[in-house]
Amino acid sequence: MVLEFFEINQKPTQQVIRLVPTFWHPQQEDMYKANFVAAIFDGFGMASLGVVVKDYTGHIIAALSQKIRSPHFVEEMVEALACNRALVFVQELSLSQVVFEGDSLQIVQAVNSQGACLTLCGHVINEI
Repeated sequence: MVLEFFEINQKPTQQVIRLVPTFWHPQQEDMYKANFVAAIFDGFGMASLGVVVKDYTGHIIAALSQKIRSPHFVEEMVEALACNRALVFVQELSLSQVVFEGDSLQIVQAVNSQGACLTLCGHVINEI
C-alpha cells in the first residue's frame, strides 16, 4: 500500500530539451532565401504580410511589410497570401534562385504537393 502511494505520487521527471541553433547556408553564391510570415490582428480586422530576402551570406537585401484586410475564415489563408506575396516580391526583384521558408507546415506542404489544393485557401496555393 505504501509502495502504491509512492508510485502514484511520484513526481514526474523533467525532460531536458536542448535547443541547437540552426543556420541556413545555401550551396551557391547566387542563391537567396525568402522568409515569409503572416500576423492577424483580430480586433482590427487586419492582417500583416512580411517578407525578408537574404543573400547567400545571410545579409538582408530586401524586406516587405504589407497590411491587408484579414480574411475571416481561416488563419492559413493569411499564411498562403504571405507565401504568394513572397513569390511576387522575389519576381519584382528579378531573383531566380530562391528558397522559400514559412511558419505554416500546411502551406509549405500544400505548395510542394503535385496536385491541386482543395482547401479553403486552395485558390491562392494553386497560383503559387
